[in-house]
Amino acid sequence: MSQLLELPDEVYEAVKRAADASGTSMADLIRQRFGTGNGHTANKIQDSRTEEEKQAARERFESYFGSYDSGDPDSCNNDRIDADLAREYGDNHEPTDR
Repeated sequence: MSQLLELPDEVYEAVKRAADASGTSMADLIRQRFGTGNGHTANKIQDSRTEEEKQAARERFESYFGSYDSGDPDSCNNDRIDADLAREYGDNHEPTDR
């Protein structure tokens, strides 16, 4: 049986690069990686990105590392956080007449 599959351009390009790198067709690559020839689906998909692409992704991810100074030395007090959450969850947020 044959089916049509639509892929986003970036996914198509990644599959094409991986197929080209392995010297096989895109269909064969997909069958090898996801096929059930042995009764089991492939367990691991190999990363077909170049080292430069991997490094760029790593740098984007690491750009989120760091710390935040709230200016409140007690801002990580779990008891206070729990009390704040309980107060907010219990508030119906309806305006009050003042």
